[in-house]
Amino acid sequence: EDASASGDGEDEAEDFDIGALDGQRDAVFESLQIDFASIRPNRATPGMLDHLEVLAYGDKMPLKHLATCNARDVSTLVVSVFDPQTIQAVEKAILQSPLGLNPSSEGEEILVKIPTPTEESRQEMCKIVRSHSEGRKVQLRKLRQKAMQELKQVDDKDERKTLEKQVDKFFDDAVAKVQDLCTAKERDVMA
Repeated sequence: EDASASGDGEDEAEDFDIGALDGQRDAVFESLQIDFASIRPNRATPGMLDHLEVLAYGDKMPLKHLATCNARDVSTLVVSVFDPQTIQAVEKAILQSPLGLNPSSEGEEILVKIPTPTEESRQEMCKIVRSHSEGRKVQLRKLRQKAMQELKQVDDKDERKTLEKQVDKFFDDAVAKVQDLCTAKERDVMA
């Protein structure tokens, strides 16, 4: 029985493939790029309000669950709420956002003029960029923990240590790339 148990451990080691983590890492990078695409300091983009939470129906909800957001032109967003009773709550959330926006109601729509960004509003956008980046780093750390747990199934200590070093380097590189993307986006926002 011991021989078969050790054989199972070797099978598990052979089954562990760092290359399989590539897809998960790439999904994190892609998600971050999508988040960053919504942060454009010089123009109105529909995704720029996605991070807002609105107090509606007695609970905090993401804006995108209560309304759709579209760009009318480079400097105007149109927020169309699904339920007219939530207009004031959505308007209040936009007004209190760190982006310094001043929404105005027009029937069942809320118009949001995007001002030319000030140094202060650019700093707020950088905070949002850092927040998105930190969220992705947390995702990568969780993936690392999961991979390390899987590696504990490997019986051969030497092989396990080698794989652990490879996994650590893989995720250290991934976290460094997230930081590089964050730094580049911050430079773009501040330009």
